[in-house]
Amino acid sequence: MFNFLKKLLLISAVSSSLLSPVFAETSDYSYTNINNSLKGVEVKISLSTVPPFVIVKSDEYTEPVGIDVEIFRELQKRLGFTMPNDKFVYTSSNDKYTLLHNNEVDVIGGGISAAPQRGKLFDFSKSYYQSSFAVIINKSNASSIKGVQDLKGKTLGAEYGVSYNGLFEGSENLKTEPFLTTFSCFYAVSTKQVDATIFDLPTAQYYVNHWQEGNLAIAGEPFGKSRTSRIVFLFNKNFKYQKEFNAAIEQMLQDGTIDKIVHKYI
Repeated sequence: MFNFLKKLLLISAVSSSLLSPVFAETSDYSYTNINNSLKGVEVKISLSTVPPFVIVKSDEYTEPVGIDVEIFRELQKRLGFTMPNDKFVYTSSNDKYTLLHNNEVDVIGGGISAAPQRGKLFDFSKSYYQSSFAVIINKSNASSIKGVQDLKGKTLGAEYGVSYNGLFEGSENLKTEPFLTTFSCFYAVSTKQVDATIFDLPTAQYYVNHWQEGNLAIAGEPFGKSRTSRIVFLFNKNFKYQKEFNAAIEQMLQDGTIDKIVHKYI
């Protein structure tokens, strides 16, 4: 499984060509009959823990919460589709891409950016949030790592399959240590197994603000804000109802629903 993911370079908020201006998004999201247009249709949606987009409370494992969870539940209300047992397919960051590629789920979410590598195998939804990237360090390294310019010669934690090449000037020869999950990368920084990691700014801010004992900090200013740092959902290319999903997302953007959801968490 990991070899498949590494080969396709699908598992990250960043990729080697992230700064290229490739973002397959059309401006036409009109659809006349959105309400209950998918009544009777079953949709399989997979999520993984990527705060604040998907959050699992450690003290009570019920349904995850977060931006993507609330958006999907609102889409369900508007479109009328069902999910198996009314549950998300909850898995690791790595596995959800494999499930989507193997046609085992229809849609995935969890703070996914519109990296061009992903567009080769999956279709992007209408984007609903513009992100940027941040360098996360242990506070003890604040004097030696003040931003991306100080990462040369350092070791960065990254989820399996991630390449930081091309993300910023001088990123081509960065050393990376692979980890299975988003949290594992932050934990590795906290325990000084690696010098830093790079993630979407909302996820970085969440861990810095909510995991006080992690002793984490953001080094320097956020960077890399571009068309391909837009946050999206990914559709299986065989999914028949992309038009309806995109029209409902556009409607939620226009009526302020998504803005309200995002500002609950960011």
